[in-house]
Amino acid sequence: MAESIIEQIAQWLESAVADVTVAGGYQQTLSVKRPEDRYITPESITDMSATVYQADCEEDSEPDADEPAGDYYPQIYWRQEFVIYVDFFAQKGAALSIDTRINRVTADIQKRIGVEVAALRANGGRLCGGLAYRIELMPPSIELDRDLNSTVLMCPVEIAYNFDRDNPYSQH
Repeated sequence: MAESIIEQIAQWLESAVADVTVAGGYQQTLSVKRPEDRYITPESITDMSATVYQADCEEDSEPDADEPAGDYYPQIYWRQEFVIYVDFFAQKGAALSIDTRINRVTADIQKRIGVEVAALRANGGRLCGGLAYRIELMPPSIELDRDLNSTVLMCPVEIAYNFDRDNPYSQH
């Protein structure tokens, strides 16, 4: 059986963030994981390693006003928040400050999401490999991780999608 729609979207986002490489036309190269992969070994958390976390989900309004109202929608519409965490470690004698690297990575992630939005018309009005109908960047934030002695960039992304009310593995 195929993966659920939300898992397919999570896999798409992980792959999209993995596109952020110097060879792909971005300023930085990110190493990307999902949370279950992150803590396999302490060495797995390196400078500019990104982890795509799935956060809270909220109900979203349906984009098509022609469907029936109330609980009888054949589709369920949700807005799923994901947070892309990127760890930065200070490097003695580095040519770039952590702030500069954070700004570049933030812009690279925003650029990759922007590339997806720019292709919206070519993809038949759908995003994320045809799985979503809206994707929004939320304001990034920065924190210190005292356990790892790193600076952490958090880039939240909300993805709105739908699935069949009786089958979360299918969409119409």
